[in-house]
Amino acid sequence: GILERYKKHKMPSAQQTHQELKELQTIMADATDDDLKFALNAEVDEKEMYRKFAKSIGLHLSSHFIDDIFNQTDPILFYLKKHYDRARPEQFANANNIPFQVEISSNAMHPACPSGHALDSYLMEYVLTKLSPSNSVQIKEFCKKMRESRNNVGLHYMSDNEMSRMLATDIISS
Repeated sequence: GILERYKKHKMPSAQQTHQELKELQTIMADATDDDLKFALNAEVDEKEMYRKFAKSIGLHLSSHFIDDIFNQTDPILFYLKKHYDRARPEQFANANNIPFQVEISSNAMHPACPSGHALDSYLMEYVLTKLSPSNSVQIKEFCKKMRESRNNVGLHYMSDNEMSRMLATDIISS
């Protein structure tokens, strides 16, 4: 199944991770104040941001709708995080004496890959688009902003998001 396929997936090498860290620093340097505020709000209450967004496009979801989606996929997410045990960008930078500073403080105490916010965003994009196809452009833009927010502040590598995209695709198609 899904877990067996991902258990065999290789994480980027130290050299590749170092290159990703450089790319991440460029992304962070280009982030606007609005990007940072959005990322902070996503850190504080990601689910509430989805609830408010859904309401803004005319979807009135039950209070537990989003919680139920995340609760169904969290076991897979955290199993893979533990399996890969990938250092977050700040941890990798510190271990390799590379100057690096995340832009917001985070309570994320678990490994980086796959990115939970990115996985959630891909799943929510799928679900919300099914519920409101006429709002697909706004949904896609919001969900993209949600997953990119973690890169904008240095909490995830781009490959963490790519892994989440692949995982979401497999979850949706299974």
